Amino acid sequence: MDQILVFDLWGQYGHYKKIFATTSALTYPIPVKTSLYGLFGAIIGLEKQGNAYLKYFEQGRCQVGIQILKPLSFQQININLRAVFGSMKPNDNRKPTMMEFIYRPRYRIFVKHEDVYIFNDLSHCIKNKEAIFTPTLGLANLLANYQWIGEFDYHVDESQQLLPIQTVFPRRQLIQIDHNQAFSAQGNHIMEVSQYALEMDTDRNVTDRDDIILDQKGKSIMAKVKQATRIQIDNQTLYAVLF
Repeated sequence: MDQILVFDLWGQYGHYKKIFATTSALTYPIPVKTSLYGLFGAIIGLEKQGNAYLKYFEQGRCQVGIQILKPLSFQQININLRAVFGSMKPNDNRKPTMMEFIYRPRYRIFVKHEDVYIFNDLSHCIKNKEAIFTPTLGLANLLANYQWIGEFDYHVDESQQLLPIQTVFPRRQLIQIDHNQAFSAQGNHIMEVSQYALEMDTDRNVTDRDDIILDQKGKSIMAKVKQATRIQIDNQTLYAVLF
């Protein structure tokens, strides 16, 4: 597609479990890219059985960008988890687990897809507030809301100059951060998120991971990156990194 779909995504709580968290269920601060595939598939009604929807998101077919619109906030809630699915029985054992949730997250999502039909279906459903399956922020009971912003032309910038990057970006895309801006008194609150899933096959094996760099307050980060995408939204120029 020669355009980018942009929409806002938010909810009361979000949870995207970190793979290395065992005794407590910690969350990534942003949606995992592979979880966005599930969100897109739920909205347009792609087949879930056998993870068939992932066939439409093979590596390289879909690129996303994630902008943090609201400073990140977290809550920890003690929840009793069960070891098995199904109806509860009187003698069922439950395991108290401290779960971390993103509290009232709000993101702006940028989407490119090489399949024009998938792209158009997703844009249509988001624009008209339609969804075939229930969209969530990671877990089944964490309902998601969304709002269509638009479809926009874009320009790929490979100048590798310092640019105000408004989205999160993988470490592999980073060349240099402007330390004068990042570490000034009014500068960034930079976080690096490890072991972030980028791609997944239909057997739900993660095939690609990277570290993600973001600002906890949602501020832009002055940085040189290998490839930035320039988008004009409401007469404002935005620089995003799609991955």
